[in-house]
Amino acid sequence: QWLDDGRYELRLPYHRHEELLGDILKYGAEVEVTAPAVLRAAVRRELKEMSEIYK
Repeated sequence: QWLDDGRYELRLPYHRHEELLGDILKYGAEVEVTAPAVLRAAVRRELKEMSEIYK
């Protein structure tokens, strides 16, 4: 659904956050995970590991 600030909110059912991690990361800064916290933390961890590679 479209939010008042122009962003689009998408809710997806899934069983394990690993299922979505690659799909989320391919959109780079165009996407933000707001919930659940475990998925948001997984994205943060992956981005941290990636940033270490590209220092």
